[in-house]
Amino acid sequence: MPGDPRPYLTQAGIYSRAAYTAAASETDDRAGAVLDDLALSIDRLEAAIAREPADWSIRYRAGVATLNLLLAGQYAAGLEPELDYATLIPTVPGLEDWSALVSVSLPLPPPGATAGSLVANATSLATATKARDLSRDMISEIAAEFLRAAHERNPLAPQPVATGGDRTAQSAIEKVRGEVLSLRVSDCGVDPAVIVAPESAEGTRRDPSAKEETEALEMVQ
Repeated sequence: MPGDPRPYLTQAGIYSRAAYTAAASETDDRAGAVLDDLALSIDRLEAAIAREPADWSIRYRAGVATLNLLLAGQYAAGLEPELDYATLIPTVPGLEDWSALVSVSLPLPPPGATAGSLVANATSLATATKARDLSRDMISEIAAEFLRAAHERNPLAPQPVATGGDRTAQSAIEKVRGEVLSLRVSDCGVDPAVIVAPESAEGTRRDPSAKEETEALEMVQ
């Protein structure tokens, strides 16, 4: 049964911001916190999808969040995808530059072991561990599936022709592997203005209050 996705979108936003904050810190173990918090954000977006399965924009956000996890993981592993972030970030809402993680110390700390990680209990630890254990190809496939599902559900997206959905997925997979730079918001028929912030049930975007953020986190702690 459809339900209210807003508490889960709020949680996802909290985890995403925590990841960005951790990435901007100067701690040697920051990559562990980034990967944990991105994994938790994706998990909350999946929970939001379960409550509002017809909403294409949540699936799009989950796809981009998964791309962020993949890119952050690549940089943290010492790889350097050649991406033009100055072009990509304005056209792919939610995409972040994680290249600062390329300088972190290896090996990476285990899930839940760093100060910036929001892993708080056995459930969130299992979520972070599962996501961080996925291979690059598996994460790419998950991202592509989210984006393809968003495209199929977006009433404003161009109708796919022949294998258009497959081409969109392949474009996403190739992009996050650093092989092409062809992914654009238009691939999913996305208007950047409607993705930037979580939407209320009435479609009006607003930021959650501190009280709402606290209540949202208490739901999963």
